Amino acid sequence: MGKQRQALWLTIVVMLVGMTACGPRETELLFESIEQRQTAGTGKLYESEKPGLMIIAQPEGLTQVNDLVTASARAQLEKMDFDTYFAVIAFLGWQPNSHEGVRIEHITRRAHEVSILARFGRPGGSDVVTSPYHLVKVRKEDAWDEVIEFTLRVQGTVVASVSHTVP
Repeated sequence: MGKQRQALWLTIVVMLVGMTACGPRETELLFESIEQRQTAGTGKLYESEKPGLMIIAQPEGLTQVNDLVTASARAQLEKMDFDTYFAVIAFLGWQPNSHEGVRIEHITRRAHEVSILARFGRPGGSDVVTSPYHLVKVRKEDAWDEVIEFTLRVQGTVVASVSHTVP
């Protein structure tokens, strides 16, 4: 009787390990910084005081950024191969004083979810209004062509999220 019970427990453990191994794996996505600034210098600021996230997965999406990034960054986005890359902009939000900014550190994907791990800097000392952001281009790995849930995380907390189709 004892050997049958041991065999049963062993079977259960093997099945549980096998099921977790078959689940979706998390992969790190390669990305390259296009621009990281306190403000675009175009006279237009990201309007929300809360952090935000913008995904540009097709050339038509470039109208979203208009004056939110510099002309140089806009030119890089216009030249980007959208079959190979998509762009992510993480915004810290409108700040009533200077700020050290925002920096995307890692981007990972698990099935239909992409996590953007970022760091927010500390407020500065001057009363200059800023709208810090970090714009990156992300290499598409594997199959996409589906609705993806993008989350911006700072110190493990989700501060912004958006669903977007990445062709």
